[in-house]
Amino acid sequence: MAGKKAPQAQTTGNIGAVEAYEILKQRQINEDRILAERTSMFLLATSFLFLAFVTLLNPCWTGCIFKVLRILLPSVGIFLTILLFFFNQGASRALLFWHMAQRKIEEEAAEFDYMRNNDITPHIAEDDFMDGKKDWIRNKNGNLELATLVKPRCWCERRLLRPRAIYKWCLPIAFLVLWGTSLVLVTTCYP
Repeated sequence: MAGKKAPQAQTTGNIGAVEAYEILKQRQINEDRILAERTSMFLLATSFLFLAFVTLLNPCWTGCIFKVLRILLPSVGIFLTILLFFFNQGASRALLFWHMAQRKIEEEAAEFDYMRNNDITPHIAEDDFMDGKKDWIRNKNGNLELATLVKPRCWCERRLLRPRAIYKWCLPIAFLVLWGTSLVLVTTCYP
């Protein structure tokens, strides 16, 4: 049977807006999963490190090795936090790319007319909702609609509580403060 080629599937090379949207959605889900798993592993590792650090604060342990470990553990914690920051920055940028590509399809494709006409496009309508300009309310007929708020939400609700902001900024800054304070504590209080 040498020389025979396997039959190849016939493809047209064209995909529609919905298929492209599905591909982007799968990439987004995958990137989001990686981001969440990476953050979970970081939290687990940091928990063990911090427990070990607190245990080392026992004043009866005065040997040289304990002094070194008291400085080493917060230093490792700072290093891991910096790694998390840079990894999450990259993942957040990738997520933003997938979201913006989906938004482009939502804005342009005829298949999304129904969603655009009813203000339920996830990426277009979400901006006003997440920015605190609009919220879901019931109209006179009892139907839900996305309506403009008279008093927009405060800035901390709009920006700091978005998932990307939590992964990109809030967690790394909180742990950097924790580990930095721990390092200062051991260098000043445990000579």
